[in-house]
Amino acid sequence: MTDMYKKLTGWICLAALGLAPGLAGCKDDKPPPQPVASAATTQAPIPAFDAPEGVTLRSTTSPELAIKHLDKRIEKHKAQLDKSDALGIQRGLVSDLVLRSSRIGTVSDLDVALEVSEAYLKRFPKSQKAMLTRAQALAAVHRFSEALEHVEKAEAMGATPYHVDSTKGSILLGLGRYEEGYQLVKAQRERASNHATLAMEAHALGKLGRYDEANQVFEKAITEYKDISPFHIAWIHFE
Repeated sequence: MTDMYKKLTGWICLAALGLAPGLAGCKDDKPPPQPVASAATTQAPIPAFDAPEGVTLRSTTSPELAIKHLDKRIEKHKAQLDKSDALGIQRGLVSDLVLRSSRIGTVSDLDVALEVSEAYLKRFPKSQKAMLTRAQALAAVHRFSEALEHVEKAEAMGATPYHVDSTKGSILLGLGRYEEGYQLVKAQRERASNHATLAMEAHALGKLGRYDEANQVFEKAITEYKDISPFHIAWIHFE
């Protein structure tokens, strides 16, 4: 295993899940993150970050400000749910809850994500999007086998590879089915090459022991990143 791969791997398994459904590669036997001491998410301490050797940091929105914006977005989603049962609202809420949990360790957010995704799947049992959102929430708490069942149900409903492969591939990685997972995340990167799909492919390559190739793809993912959000660039570095 190369030094760069060791430095970039293992910090962000759950963080990937907050960026897009299923974007994570945690093994099934690793426990979810422990909750932070503070119950107030906006007051949870954000640790100082020292870049791994050989990694250049970029200017981004401050982590504290980014978390505050995320808190406000989550509260807005919750307020909208009181007025509308639109599927898009619950999808956004689940994704943001998983994202916040991955950043500051709020396990209570994962509990809410599970509740919301389950309730809306019951309301929209024939919705591919509701099925995939449920899979995202299940994968976030490492219930990978159940998550895979929901992805496969979405496929049976007609969900396309474009909407499924990232989610299904990352779940397979979580189950230790590395070659199958790699093939799917690679296919998604070939359809839509960006920093997220590149980083996921690099992670899968590392799982297969192809560390030199993983390093090269990680470096390309960093080069492709053009945004100012600290979440996404942190995910690439940590992955």
